[in-house]
Amino acid sequence: MGAVFALAGAFYLALSVVVGFTAEEPAGPDDAAAEKTLPTEVSATQPLGTITDISGGVASTLAKSATKIPWVKLSAGDCVDLNVSAADIRQVACGDVNSRYKVTELAPVGSHCPGDVDRAQPRTLPGGVDETLCLDIDWTVGECLDLAGDTARHVDCAADVPGRVRVLEIRHDTTDVNICTTGDRGVVYDERRYVVCVSTR
Repeated sequence: MGAVFALAGAFYLALSVVVGFTAEEPAGPDDAAAEKTLPTEVSATQPLGTITDISGGVASTLAKSATKIPWVKLSAGDCVDLNVSAADIRQVACGDVNSRYKVTELAPVGSHCPGDVDRAQPRTLPGGVDETLCLDIDWTVGECLDLAGDTARHVDCAADVPGRVRVLEIRHDTTDVNICTTGDRGVVYDERRYVVCVSTR
């Protein structure tokens, strides 16, 4: 009986030694590599952000930037697309389909535009300085305009538009509409003394 207990004790001791060696056995190359990469792995439950999230944020920023219309520095002779407010002024090429007016002069605070301008548009410059844009219709020789609406707009000369006129010439230093021998109409600017000759045909 004592021999049985002695044998069982020896077996138990041998098993403990084997288990101890197994627990203290150093990690193999694959395990070591895994341990080194663990700190830099991103948890699947807490992602940094998907491509949709990131691109959506960029798209949102771009959309907000696009809707904010920057202040535009203008000079006499520049043409603009002007809607209902001074905050919605865009410089465009004269004669362009979106061109509405041409800047004739910039009137600083305390002064006024000539009385015969087609539109006077006040605006505030960066720094709080006020000025007024003195604007005439963008009369571009050779182009056609529709004068029927609230503001003139460039149209195709072949378009069948009731208010369409073709700009033929601009004559300076005169207020005589009869000087327009090449057209059947004339738009007279008395104060600044010039006439725009147009044809309705």
